[in-house]
Amino acid sequence: MKIILIFGAFDPPRKQHIAMVSAARERLKADEVIIFPVEAESENGFPVGREHAEKMIRTAFADEKCAVSQFADGNLFDCIVAAAERFADKKTPEISVFVFSDVLSRLKRNGNCDNKICDALKDAATEGKILTFSGVKPPISAQTKVFTTVFSCAEDVKEQIKNVPSTFIKAEAALGIFDKCLPKRVAEYAAENGVYKTPYSDFLIESLKESRRLHTAGVVSLALTYAQRLKVSLADAYTAAILHDCAKYLVAADWGYETPEGVPEPVVHQFLGAYIAENVLDVKNKDVLNAIRYHTTGRKNMSQLEKIVFLADLLERGRTYEEADALRAAVDKDFESGFVRCVDRMYKYLLSGGGEVYYLTKECRDYYVAQSKNTIKRNQ
Repeated sequence: MKIILIFGAFDPPRKQHIAMVSAARERLKADEVIIFPVEAESENGFPVGREHAEKMIRTAFADEKCAVSQFADGNLFDCIVAAAERFADKKTPEISVFVFSDVLSRLKRNGNCDNKICDALKDAATEGKILTFSGVKPPISAQTKVFTTVFSCAEDVKEQIKNVPSTFIKAEAALGIFDKCLPKRVAEYAAENGVYKTPYSDFLIESLKESRRLHTAGVVSLALTYAQRLKVSLADAYTAAILHDCAKYLVAADWGYETPEGVPEPVVHQFLGAYIAENVLDVKNKDVLNAIRYHTTGRKNMSQLEKIVFLADLLERGRTYEEADALRAAVDKDFESGFVRCVDRMYKYLLSGGGEVYYLTKECRDYYVAQSKNTIKRNQ
């Protein structure tokens, strides 16, 4: 008898996950497939709770002839052993274990594997590595053969999952857009139960065009990536990012707000956005409000959160201008020097005729370029 155990966060479950599970069953000619949900880590953002997560997973795999287990708590190896014991009375069962890369990464970080199987899993970097253990004897029936296989059923499917961050999919859902990679019934469940809804969702869905909401989802996803990297509050990064363009299509006079004198039209929404966030949406965190207030122009002496939202707005996955990839790579290599390069690029673009240069942008550029040059001199 051939059994497949599949461990993954499925956060959220996608059509590609279903395709991979189906391919795994076909590839190994499995008699039974058991899905073990693994709770998503909080740093991924958008915690939905076990009840909703489990229901979405069960909904996604309802037609796949899969058993969905309770959440896999504790050591992965314990779950493998428990499953093996369940089938110990079968004639020489073979148990294959398919572990998604998010779970492998967690095993590697946590370092909580103390046996041969889990040590091997911990060392596997991606689904592409195949591990087989025919001689390993875990503490179960001697008649039970256990081996693990970590593999990619289809490279194109794996790439689709990797190229669309889960934070982007969930930010889309918070903004009333359900990604085409979500199974229809999962999207319907999430919509009906407000799984990803936030206190700001209704306001943003009503006030922003769909194209701007897609941009906002990209900003949220990238801002969370940068915030995690820099150890900045994810909650603050999320709030500032999702609200950064909240006033994009609003008129200041309609909200009793007086625009500062001399502000170019493309810049007005950052000031009005901070006003709306504080006075309409009840955001009181000053750093969050400043990140909204200066996300277009920048300013001198910005906080890390302000830089994060500024860069996420400039570099989110929907931006396709010529230098975008090079600037993303620069920020990925060194956040601070990449930030300076982005500020300098924006300033030169505006000078060349791309738009009016507001004084805050010039101050920002001069301040950080000078700071960068001084740092280089000190290091020489």
